[in-house]
Amino acid sequence: MYLEGCGIKKSAFLAMKYFKLAAQYGYARAQANLGYMYLKGLGCEKDTQAAFNYYQMAAVKNCPNALTSLAFMYSHGKGVTKDLSKALEYYQQAVNAGDGDAVTNLAYIYAHSDGAERDYNLALKYYLSAAERNHPMALANLGYMYEHGRGVEPDLKEALNYYEKAAKYGSAYAQVLLGNRYKNGVSVDKDMKKAFVYFSQAAKQNDPRGLYSIAMFYENGEGGVSQDLKTAMQYYYQAAVRNDSDSIDFISTLCRSLIRREFRQIALVHLSEQWPTSHTYLSSNCQTAIIEFLQIMKDNLLKELLEKSIHWIIVFWPENHYQNVSNTKSG
Repeated sequence: MYLEGCGIKKSAFLAMKYFKLAAQYGYARAQANLGYMYLKGLGCEKDTQAAFNYYQMAAVKNCPNALTSLAFMYSHGKGVTKDLSKALEYYQQAVNAGDGDAVTNLAYIYAHSDGAERDYNLALKYYLSAAERNHPMALANLGYMYEHGRGVEPDLKEALNYYEKAAKYGSAYAQVLLGNRYKNGVSVDKDMKKAFVYFSQAAKQNDPRGLYSIAMFYENGEGGVSQDLKTAMQYYYQAAVRNDSDSIDFISTLCRSLIRREFRQIALVHLSEQWPTSHTYLSSNCQTAIIEFLQIMKDNLLKELLEKSIHWIIVFWPENHYQNVSNTKSG
């Protein structure tokens, strides 16, 4: 309850306290939750070794989440030497224990492994099993296998059917893929309104590709929406702080060249509002561009707005980044 904030104030610190008490009495779910908290650094410093140890305690009791998490750690080499054989072993145990995500993850290893573990027939078997429960990742990956002929004959119609199901059940990957197909008329009739709908679904999940695509629609007034530069900039910023390279490049180019004068004040408004959270995610090139942007625009913007932006730069950046800006005067 404390971890999720269900009916009570959210507190990772208190969640860890009570999970530890329960773990001492051998409660497997508490041990698995502690593994998750140490892995993510919730209420504590990140500690992959502690996470691994707690997952192991819970896995001995056949806890599905713990088995899947151990498999993930072995497959990615997190806190332990990468070992696909052990990953497959734990995923299979998790599947037998009834973990739905494990079925899809097991299929993914069989489909994408570079080694002897690759087996498209087994991948297809497990993806189909997970798809029966409408698992979005499984549905999307089945679309990929049918499109590219992995373990089956290529069938674009069947691939699109699986992509549409995956999008329906929340796969951002499938939503963006379908958005791009309808936007560009690839394998389907071009339909900008449908493209906008799919991109919007992905954007609602904060998928950076979806956010970037919606920004472009608002910038150009496409897909049934009117041109709205302010909304476009909001989406570009949201995508950029989630490290979308296209959005970062766009903002960098925009700030340097000032191609669209309409964006000028809008850009600085959002910079001043979002700087405390966004500055750490923007690339160094984008940060430099924003500094140049502030310098160029110092005579054309409201004094208080400029000073607010400079304040955040001073608070969060080393002196060599802001020294020139902090000495500017607005007109």
